Amino acid sequence: MRTKGCGITELSERLTERSPIGRAGFAWNRPGFGTGLVAVLLVQAAWNSWLSARGWFYQDDLSALDEASGRRLGWKFLTMPVNDHLVPGYRLVFWLQRHTDPLNYPQTVFARIVLQTLAIWLLARLLVLLFGRRPGVLVVLLLYAVNPLVVANLTWLTTAACLVPAELAAVLAIDGHVRYTMTGRLRWAVLSGTALLAGMCFWEKTAIIGAMLPVLSLGYLHSGRFRQRLGALARRWPGWLVTAAPPLLFVGYFLAHHYGGSARGVGIGNLAGVVRTSWLRMATPALFGGPWRWFDTPTAYVSWSAPSDAAVWLSQLGLAALVLAGLVRTGLRSLAGWLLPVMSVSIGTVVVAIGRYFAFKDLIALRRTAVLE
Repeated sequence: MRTKGCGITELSERLTERSPIGRAGFAWNRPGFGTGLVAVLLVQAAWNSWLSARGWFYQDDLSALDEASGRRLGWKFLTMPVNDHLVPGYRLVFWLQRHTDPLNYPQTVFARIVLQTLAIWLLARLLVLLFGRRPGVLVVLLLYAVNPLVVANLTWLTTAACLVPAELAAVLAIDGHVRYTMTGRLRWAVLSGTALLAGMCFWEKTAIIGAMLPVLSLGYLHSGRFRQRLGALARRWPGWLVTAAPPLLFVGYFLAHHYGGSARGVGIGNLAGVVRTSWLRMATPALFGGPWRWFDTPTAYVSWSAPSDAAVWLSQLGLAALVLAGLVRTGLRSLAGWLLPVMSVSIGTVVVAIGRYFAFKDLIALRRTAVLE
C-alpha cells in the first residue's frame, strides 16, 4: 500500500464529517469492502475456534485457577505476583473463570474468539483510517489474523489471557494516538494512555507500543522536513504527557512494590548476542514463513527452532530486498516503518534477558544443529 501523501492534512480530512470515514471513524460505502471485512472476520473466527477447541486446560491454567480458589476479588489478590510479574488482568481472567464455570473449556474459547475478533475489527478500523478502504487492507488483515505467531497466542489459555487483551489494548493505543495527533483533542490522548495502562495490566511489554509512538509520529503522522516534524511533535506535548502518565504510574507501582525480583545484571555483549539470535533465527525467518525446520521431544510440548544457515542468510537477503523496495516506493520514511519491528524485537529481548538470561542464556527455543556463528 502506497503511503506517499499520508500526512496530517489527508488524515485530518478523514476525521471530518466531509470525509467518507466520518466521525465514526469507519465506513462501509466502498462496494465490496464491508463484505470482504465480514468474510475476513468470519474466516479468522472459524479457523481460530477450530484450533483452540482442539486443546484443553494445561498445567499453568489449572494452577492459576487453583490460586483463584477461595479468594475474594480485591486489590490484594489482583496484585499477587505471577512469578515476578505484575499482571492484575491475568489474575482477573482466571478469577472470573474459577467463579463461573471453572472447567468449562468452550467458555474460554468463546471469550478468546470474541476478543480476538474485536481486535481484528479495531485493527481494520485503524488501517482504513491510515490507508483508506483499499483491497490491500483486507489482504494484510487476513494475513495478520491467521499468522501462526498470532494464532499461537490463542490456543493456550494462559498466553491468551495475557496477550489477547494486550493486543486489543495496543491497537486502541495506536488508534488513539493517531487521532490525537490529527485533531489535537486530548480525549484521544487519554484513550491512548489508558489503553497502554490496560494492556500493561495483562502483559507488561505492552509498554513497548508507547516507545513506538514517537517513531510513528515522526515517520508518518507529521509532514515536512525532519526539523518541521520534530517541531510539530513538540507542539503536541500536552498529549504526550497525558499518554505517558498512565503507563508511568504502572511502572512506579511496579518498582515501588519490588516486582521483577529475578532481574540480574547482563553484559552488553550478552544482550547483543541474544538480540542477534532473536533477529537472525526467529524474527526474520518468520517474516518469510520460517524457520521451516522444527524438532521436539516426546517429554515436552515446546518445539525447538532450527533454521539452517542457508535459511538464515536467505531470509536476511529477502529482508534487504523488501527494505530496498520500500525505499524505492515511499522513500526514507519507509525506514521508520522497519524501525518499528526492530524496536519490538530488540527492546522485548533486552527486557526478557534482564530477568531470564542468567537462567536460560538463549531466550528462544533453539536447537543448535546449524548455528550461524
